[in-house]
Amino acid sequence: MSFARTFFKVILTILLVLSILLTVFSLSLFQFTSSSHLKPSATALVEQEISQVYNELTPEEIDDARNEVITSCQGKETAIISLTTAKASNNLISEVEINCSGINNQTLTEEIIRIVSEGITNSVYEKQYDCEFTACIAENPLVIASQKANDYFKTYVIISVILSLLLILGVILLSKPKFTCFYNFASGFLISGSLFVIKFFVPNLIGKITIPDFAINQIDYFVNSLFINFLIVFILGTIFLVLGIILKTKNSDKNKK
Repeated sequence: MSFARTFFKVILTILLVLSILLTVFSLSLFQFTSSSHLKPSATALVEQEISQVYNELTPEEIDDARNEVITSCQGKETAIISLTTAKASNNLISEVEINCSGINNQTLTEEIIRIVSEGITNSVYEKQYDCEFTACIAENPLVIASQKANDYFKTYVIISVILSLLLILGVILLSKPKFTCFYNFASGFLISGSLFVIKFFVPNLIGKITIPDFAINQIDYFVNSLFINFLIVFILGTIFLVLGIILKTKNSDKNKK
């Protein structure tokens, strides 16, 4: 019976390691695809690209595009503008809804570019997809930068957390004496959390390939998110190990008495 209990505890601990890994990666992807991260960074990229397009236009063409946006927004909270009309054509988006609250006759071209960029980002991020997430990626890679992706990874976070809690409960039920479960928790969390070292290897790998600065920034954000989440797991594993040692010591002192 003792062998069977130990065997199943080992199996549950291994499953706990896998579950924690799934939790961390899902959580990091959830954080990466959140609107608070993607919208500002994507807006900055789109704004940069539109500005480059505008730099190639004549002053008259810039004024025409600016006036077109201002006219479209008159008396409205939002307006649909054509990106070709705005001289910022995009193969993926032909028109976009913008917020008109900050647009009037005195609005500078730079501010209009920012507002249009926010509109493009919002249209991509909030786009409704009829396909399943994994199928959508094959059809349109931009789905990774959408609310659909964020909801998808959120679901996996919830599932993996519940699974981890069930595995933890299973380890507790199989532990005899009960304090030994902390050693299993420590093993699971320390093994999983040790992947925080990824932070120190990825930058060297990235430095050996040529990719755009925007892509580098996104990879850095994701790696930093993994680093923080794995480090938290590693710290929890250390706490479980210390608790196990303390409880084992107390149990040994109690038995001596």
